[in-house]
Amino acid sequence: MRTSIPVPEGPAGGRLGVLRDSLAQFPTDPRVPNWLWEIGTAMHRFAVVVGDSGPAADFARQHPDEFVESQSDAAYFYTGYHFRELVRRFPKHDLADDAAYRLADPIVGGECEGYVPCYIEYRMAFRGLNEFLAKFPTSEYAPEAVRRADSAFTSALADQLANPDSENLGAATIDSLLQAYSSTVAGLPDSLRARARAAIDSARHMLDRLAPGHR
Repeated sequence: MRTSIPVPEGPAGGRLGVLRDSLAQFPTDPRVPNWLWEIGTAMHRFAVVVGDSGPAADFARQHPDEFVESQSDAAYFYTGYHFRELVRRFPKHDLADDAAYRLADPIVGGECEGYVPCYIEYRMAFRGLNEFLAKFPTSEYAPEAVRRADSAFTSALADQLANPDSENLGAATIDSLLQAYSSTVAGLPDSLRARARAAIDSARHMLDRLAPGHR
């Protein structure tokens, strides 16, 4: 497993170390949202995945909020913690929807082992996209988020129609994901709502073909 930290100071040194110290020393400073954004962006760029040995791995083990371990990959993956904190603490800040959309990046690491809902939720990032759209339905990123969420279902189910695998389909789980998406879609602007509902109808039609009577 390769490491994505090309700088010797890793996730706690250099500019990242300075920013972390600033957050700890000045938690109410008006620059905190910008510091969280800068840390999150740098972590995504330099430390989104670290190997399971060395100083960076030691740091990851000591910061379970920031990193999750994947034993199958022999690595630790950055959780987007600083983006999540920005959204949680400063939901009205100009950077909040930017941070929330970064949390909708596809999840890497771990194994889906052919299970279709896993691909939809994580590899194609539906879970993060749905959370983003529920919080920021009028964001400039919302149209792209809808396109990606629609595709998470339609492309995964189209692949199943081409290469059926009923053992790993998880039809009931996919149906519950579609229900969750339908609830979120109800709060979208008209044009996005119409597009998403068409995709949901298409996905349900494909799911019915793959698993008749699953509902």
